[in-house]
Amino acid sequence: AYILLGGRISKIMKGGEAVAVGMLFATILIPPFGFAGGGLNHLNPKLLALGAALALLSSAIPFTLEITALKQLPPRTFSILMSLEPAMASLAAFVFLQEYLTVVECAAVACVVIASAGSSLTTKKTTEI
Repeated sequence: AYILLGGRISKIMKGGEAVAVGMLFATILIPPFGFAGGGLNHLNPKLLALGAALALLSSAIPFTLEITALKQLPPRTFSILMSLEPAMASLAAFVFLQEYLTVVECAAVACVVIASAGSSLTTKKTTEI
């Protein structure tokens, strides 16, 4: 649903605009839950700056890039590439956090990467009618 809806939204709005609207709604809807849990007691400029950086790096930039990619790629190809996100996350965890996967987990990641590569390489181009 995300990929199909994102594809439609990317045709209506620019990538950055769609993400900005989504982030605006999240900014309005989520804080009351934090405030209710005593979040105001821990609020300071350093945490606000860290929160803004986190929002940009974990949501705004990636979602903007995804919406932009949705404009240029067919949904099938985009879906295949999205299936590689967990593999990239495990690689990042290994490099930056020194986290290790078991042999079975490495095999599973390898299967996903091989399947994605095979699917991408064998995709036939279709012409729209």
